[in-house]
Amino acid sequence: MNKRKVPESVKKISKRRLIKYFTLKSAILFSLGAVLLSYPVSYPNAQTREQIESAKEKAKKSGMTESEVKELLKSAGLSDSEIRIQIDKMRKKRWLDQIKQSSGMKVQIDTSEFVEEGLLTDEMEEELPIARDTSTVIGKLRPFGYDIFNLSPTSFEPLNAGPVDPNYTLGPGDEIVLTLWGDTEQYYKLVLDREGKVLIPDVGQVFLTGISMRRSEEKIRNRLSSVYSGISPRSGSPSTFMDVSLGRLRSIRVFIVGEVVRPGGYTMRATSTSFNALYFAGGPNSQGSFRDIRVLRGGKLAASLDLYSYILYGNTKKDIRLHDGDTIFVPRRGRQVAISGEVHRPALYELKTNDGLKNLLTISGGLKPTAFIDRIQIDRIVPFEERDEYPEERKIIDIDYKSIMNGSRKDFKLIDSDVVSVFSILDFKRNLISVEGPVSRPGTYEWIQDMRLSDLIEESGGVLGDAFLNRVEIVRSHDDSTKELLKVNLLSALEGDTLHDIVLKKLDEVKIYSVREMEDAPTVIISGHILRPGKYDLLKNMTLYDLVVKAGGMLDIGFKRLTYLDSADLIRLNDDVFRFQAEIARIDPWNLSENILAEIIKVDLPKILSNDGEDGEMFLLQEFDRVTIRRHPFRQLQGVVFISGEVKFPGEYVLQKPDEDIFDLVERSGGLTGNPFLRGARLTRDGQRVVVNFEKVLKKRSGKEDLVLLPGDQIMIPKSPKVVYVNGAVNAPGLIKYSSGKKARYYLNRAGGFHRNADRGEVLIARADGSVVKFQKRFWFDPTVHEGDEIKVSLKEEREPFDLSEFLTQTTSIMASLATIIFVITQANSR
Repeated sequence: MNKRKVPESVKKISKRRLIKYFTLKSAILFSLGAVLLSYPVSYPNAQTREQIESAKEKAKKSGMTESEVKELLKSAGLSDSEIRIQIDKMRKKRWLDQIKQSSGMKVQIDTSEFVEEGLLTDEMEEELPIARDTSTVIGKLRPFGYDIFNLSPTSFEPLNAGPVDPNYTLGPGDEIVLTLWGDTEQYYKLVLDREGKVLIPDVGQVFLTGISMRRSEEKIRNRLSSVYSGISPRSGSPSTFMDVSLGRLRSIRVFIVGEVVRPGGYTMRATSTSFNALYFAGGPNSQGSFRDIRVLRGGKLAASLDLYSYILYGNTKKDIRLHDGDTIFVPRRGRQVAISGEVHRPALYELKTNDGLKNLLTISGGLKPTAFIDRIQIDRIVPFEERDEYPEERKIIDIDYKSIMNGSRKDFKLIDSDVVSVFSILDFKRNLISVEGPVSRPGTYEWIQDMRLSDLIEESGGVLGDAFLNRVEIVRSHDDSTKELLKVNLLSALEGDTLHDIVLKKLDEVKIYSVREMEDAPTVIISGHILRPGKYDLLKNMTLYDLVVKAGGMLDIGFKRLTYLDSADLIRLNDDVFRFQAEIARIDPWNLSENILAEIIKVDLPKILSNDGEDGEMFLLQEFDRVTIRRHPFRQLQGVVFISGEVKFPGEYVLQKPDEDIFDLVERSGGLTGNPFLRGARLTRDGQRVVVNFEKVLKKRSGKEDLVLLPGDQIMIPKSPKVVYVNGAVNAPGLIKYSSGKKARYYLNRAGGFHRNADRGEVLIARADGSVVKFQKRFWFDPTVHEGDEIKVSLKEEREPFDLSEFLTQTTSIMASLATIIFVITQANSR
């Protein structure tokens, strides 16, 4: 069943109404949301928050056990995860209280960052990513050292297998493997108990806790020698041998607190060091110190670590092995300064108490060779206590670092937030001169005192044979940045004439010209049916035959047979003076006139160029002069056109006269040949087709239709195609044999007729000569189609149909929503 066609006017009205409906729907729904949100809402769990906070405070002050605290918090409504967090906070607070009491240090830490006790697993790494403040002070400078902790902590975990350091200290939980062989064979695995002793069968108890592996081996040997006399006989060689090694290692508990990324308690292997533990905790956070990390053991300071020493120099001397119960405390960082510019590691660095500018440059990798040491600049924020004397909040300080390097000045003290800038030396060299042009080795050379022009020429290997000896230019730079042009005779300078062999100064630029630069070298051009067409130098006594041979035309016999030898075009330019005229427009900015804008001076340029002022003909330029060189009014290079297709001698041709036209060019190319298709011949100019009736031009010799050629024009005369091309919205597009006198309908029918989506009112006939005819299949109009023509049939324009069912569905939805809103508002008002 066909749908009823809806007029376009109805479609436009319906679309506008749909937009209005959707806008109204959105406005009503938004208003309803605002009304409903204005009513007070009660939350059933709101009153339990005070109970939860009260329970947490009571648990902190009462000294309850962990199990009692759990029950209290659970009754207050906390979830299991919240209870676990609160218990962990209580543990950490007790550890911090112990640290304060035993060491007397001021410890400030946010206990909310502590994690659950236990070994750090891969799952915990995913839950606790390392997040640091990566803000910068200057441009892209970042705090130094943090990147080393971005790797996985397991990458720095000590190996669980392999030999153990002989200085490893034994403790409860370590496993000792004792092996005896010789007079007796025994194998024991002995684990140190809580009191740090092992029981060796037939020997008794041996206390090993707190001593090194090397010392424990000696102690066990002494005890065994009392039972097995062959181990250490008083005379002779031993007959019983002993080996003591470590089996399974114990685990230790270490607490990492302070300004670290993941503070908490960690269960680690007994071989772990302070650096291993820091990696597990993610390292210092953005406020943590790298230079003063403290290891506390039994409430006392066991070691102080400087991570810069480890990162920069690989120094691990103070990386002590941890004991059970050790605490690693990372305090807040000290002074932090930034350094940028000509140093090897620009970054933000933390300084120790005695660190000054020299130490900062050392830890930043040192100065680059391009650093300017006469002035290092510090951008400083004035400390609070100095602002009464110096009212500005910031100031700039310039330091002569060269005096610090040679010891004539003490090191410069830096304060927190200083920004140090190391500048670069100037990229400018003064002790040089340069020579350019036809010399053996042009380039830059060292300037030497009292060096003359001839010395520089000799240093550069001497002039080449094509050097122009009548003139050499020296551009001299002065201290005030101005430049001066000096001109001397190069031949006289090389012969020792001191008037021309001038003394050179720093930064002089010597320019020597070649004869080719000063005088145009004569050339000839050969083109057409030749192996190597192109431009060639015109040599002395060179003949036409010499040029043809040079271009390769007579060397190949097969190529020679294909060459038309009866004629060749020789185009020669008149050798009158290629005279140029110079025009100088001169103004006096201090004496301007309303009537005269500029003074125009004409100069005989050939005379000036030939004499260069030697015969008194010299024209000195002035500031603001504008020089224009006029070219010869009749001088121009040969204009080349191209012809291809059905002519006897296709190829490129040089225009002989200004009014040479198409007919003249076809005549010069030998005339038409074969079966030319003149209706399809085309002339292309600057990439565009020029519509020309070649039949009238070449057959009827119509001067009215002919066209004067321009350089670059291209003519193509094809063969007769004998077909008509039909494409577009037809059932069988393609090439159809041409039949003289047939009209467009004939070829459309041969192409299968119109497609069902064809736009019969848009049929174009593109003629082979470039013209276009529009064909509308109405009444009797049916144009004749010529050979080589193209018939194009367009498709109908697709239009979006009006969907009445979708319109009704949306309208119904809007009405239902409106009814719901009215009902809700009515119910709310009734309450």
